[in-house]
Formats: sequence, structure tokens, C-alpha cells
Amino acid sequence: MKMGVAVWKEEFVNKIKEADIKDEWKLVVDENLLKGDRGLYYTQNTFAGFNCSKCRHHWKSSKVYILFLMNQNKIFKQGTVKMRIFRQECKTCTADVFEIPKITHENMKRVVNNVVTKIQKKFYSMHDPNEDLKPESFGRSEGPHDKEHCEACKYNLCGWQVQPGEYQKELEPQGLYSSNALTGLVMDLGRLTLNNKIK
Repeated sequence: MKMGVAVWKEEFVNKIKEADIKDEWKLVVDENLLKGDRGLYYTQNTFAGFNCSKCRHHWKSSKVYILFLMNQNKIFKQGTVKMRIFRQECKTCTADVFEIPKITHENMKRVVNNVVTKIQKKFYSMHDPNEDLKPESFGRSEGPHDKEHCEACKYNLCGWQVQPGEYQKELEPQGLYSSNALTGLVMDLGRLTLNNKIK
């Protein structure tokens, strides 16, 4: 991660310019970032590879968790994005060392693109109909997410702390209907209207 900090910052600055954002925004790596400070939090999961520094075991994961904290100073027309990329432990040895993920340049660009899109929407009310870019996978990840060796899971941050097939609560915010619920509601209203007409 440390070797790639300059690349992340350069890509971020370029994307801000492409988005025609006039304010000055900067990307800052904060290896201690957790949820709690004031600002807009944003999360991304990407695909990356890992190498154990002890036993040389190699593995891939599609659940590499990245946390962002966004803040804007409207008076000085500046903005700051703090970023923390969470690590994973090797599960084949007892080294207890959190390894840094090896994120490809393509996936880094996609993550940065999504971050800048979020800035456009939340701070400048710029409409972008495009959905977040999904990470590019290279090979298979090793089964279900290994929460026992995930740094983000240890802080109860990771959004993948569920068994396969279960829904994450955050995917369906309270107060919103799913598509199936809306369909059922429309059908119930239709029956109610028909019964009233018959009476």
C-alpha cells in the first residue's frame, strides 16, 4: 500500500479534474481510520491478491474492504478524503500478521472513480445515472469470506459478515420497500378497490 500511495493520489486528482470539480480536493491515507469522526463515510469492496510474509501462502479475495471519510470546507473551497485499506491474515499459518492487499491498477482506478462520483452527488448535486463500477476479478477467491482473518471484520466494519445466501441489512434501508414488497402492496390495493366496487 505504501508504495502505491502516490499512484492513488495522482489518480484521484485526475478524476477530480475530469469531473469538472472546481474545488481543491485531496486524498489522504489514514491507517487508523475508523467510523466515529464527523463527515460522510463511504465504503468499497474490491478484488485483490495477498502474499503471506511468513509461509509465502498466496490467496485472492473479492472482499477487500476500503473505508473513506469525506469532508468539505465550503468557505475555503476545499475537500479531504481519508482512506484506509483493510488487510487480511493468512489462514494457513499462525503468524498473526495482517498482510497488505495487492490491488491492480485497474481496480484502483475503479474505486477512485466511484469515490469521485460519490463526491459529485453528495457535495455538488451532480446527477450521474451510472452505477458504481464493479471490481475486475482475476482468478477465483478462496470460498466464502474468511471473517476470522479479516481486519475490517475485527472492527465490525466489514459488510460481508453474513453467510452466503443471507441479505445484508444495509442493502435494504428501513422505510424502503423491496420490489417484491411493492408488488404485493399493489396487488392488495387492487383487491381492496375491487371489493369496494362490488359492495
